[in-house]
Amino acid sequence: MFLGGCQLTTNIRLGDHCIINRSAQIGHDCAVGNFVSMNPLACVAGRVRIGHGCELGSACSIRQLVSIGNGATIGMGAVVVKHAADNRVMVGNPARELKELVPW
Repeated sequence: MFLGGCQLTTNIRLGDHCIINRSAQIGHDCAVGNFVSMNPLACVAGRVRIGHGCELGSACSIRQLVSIGNGATIGMGAVVVKHAADNRVMVGNPARELKELVPW
């Protein structure tokens, strides 16, 4: 589902049941897994890989060439400059691991 004002560039692969909220941006050559939720103003640079079941908080930024693991949560306003492992919560600027989530 795409909401008003979101910006999608070229060569993007989106999984099933994704929510791209208002004013969110996805850069070129990105791959987004299934069941991903991008909150308002989330910004993903080019050539980023986002795993299945991730949640990107409002106004977070993901740097180019970074991978976000399956089930990861990126906090509101976080600036992700390095890879995030599976089932991790990343917060801050630059983003750091807050905790590991227990997978279902």
